[in-house]
Amino acid sequence: RLAEQVRTASRDTGQPCRILADLAGHKIRTGPLPDAPGVIHLRPERDRLGRLLEPARMTAMACHQASSSLPSGVDCLLLLVSGSAMPQQGEDLLCHDARGKERVLVVERVENEVITLQATQGCYFTAGNRCQSRRRRHVQGYFAGIPQSVVPLHLEIGDSLLLQSQGGPGGPALNGRPARISCTVPEVIPQLPIGQQVWVDDGKIAAVVLEQTSEGALLRITKTKPGGARLLPDRGLNFPGLALELPALSAKDLDDLGTIIPLADLVGFSFVENAGNMRSMLEALRQRQGEHLGVIAKIETASAFHHLPEILLAALGRQPMGVMIARGDLAVEVGPERLAEVQEEILWLAEAAHLPVIWATQVLEQLTKKGVISRPEFTDAAMGVRAECVMLNKGPYAVEAVHTLNDILTRMQAHQHKKFSQLRALHWGATEEPPDQWPEPPR
Repeated sequence: RLAEQVRTASRDTGQPCRILADLAGHKIRTGPLPDAPGVIHLRPERDRLGRLLEPARMTAMACHQASSSLPSGVDCLLLLVSGSAMPQQGEDLLCHDARGKERVLVVERVENEVITLQATQGCYFTAGNRCQSRRRRHVQGYFAGIPQSVVPLHLEIGDSLLLQSQGGPGGPALNGRPARISCTVPEVIPQLPIGQQVWVDDGKIAAVVLEQTSEGALLRITKTKPGGARLLPDRGLNFPGLALELPALSAKDLDDLGTIIPLADLVGFSFVENAGNMRSMLEALRQRQGEHLGVIAKIETASAFHHLPEILLAALGRQPMGVMIARGDLAVEVGPERLAEVQEEILWLAEAAHLPVIWATQVLEQLTKKGVISRPEFTDAAMGVRAECVMLNKGPYAVEAVHTLNDILTRMQAHQHKKFSQLRALHWGATEEPPDQWPEPPR
């Protein structure tokens, strides 16, 4: 449906819009952690003297039978005991929270079966905490349906972490055993040599392989932020400098190609490592009559950067293609200090091969996600004018970010074309108009 909407919008506006569909590739990430009982923490707003400014609120669906899912905007269920009436607006509900503290919840509003409760004191509620009306003793119930949450692993420098080769949930250090977590691609674990660096969660945690055991690879944490770091499921794992022996395309990638080919114009080749990988992709497209699709080689690893000339030569003349500088994973692989140099070399090589480049990862990230822009983001976005395309991430302020990016790139294209400065005439002395009165670029 999304592809259909893009095609329809393109026809209606007369603006061309190509669709790029990414293959996930071998996303090497941390596995699951056990779920813990859900907790609702109500925290009233107070001023600096501790005086109440605004009570805390929660919504609950009052019912006599448990439901498998919660309606949108509802925090939990209030399961009424047999014979209990519905709470009424203005009624006080007496309860003990998860710590055994006596608390009063006031029924602020009742709409159908959804009640809004407010608290003037801090409280913690878990499933099973009971409440009863102060005035009508037969109005009783208990909280249920509070969504479970994952408890992250807390890791500090010097801690041990077992990267387990078997699937299943991990867990914290216990009774002399190290903390453990699984990996979504367990085939890589036996390939890790002693001393191999491991970067976790985009470089927030660094570790080194101490030894290989029957359960997996034992790591020692070598870097975290002060006070330690939290490790959650589905966080990226990088092994800088290690050429992993994995097939170019996963089974899921091959299945997804069948869906992508009739819908998209370009396919993103994630974690391409060498020319052999690129040839495998071209063969997979040929077998599925997808030779018309452009291939975007996503340069995400140090190995891909070192083999970039061979990767390009494997496809040049056989398939429309381009290059994406995926700066997130690439920065972890080559180091943040070298990223600036590496991305310049990729731009030069793509220019020599007459290939388009996509400048990607965290462009205008603060603006896209929070609606505010940091000063370094202006310069970073302006550097994107040297590529043919700039990629933005999703976020609630994506439309505003697109307008801002268009403004920046439109102004910069008179100064820079790809890697070459245009040496445009400067405005000082040539006009009396101050910069804030210069013509706005088209949007």
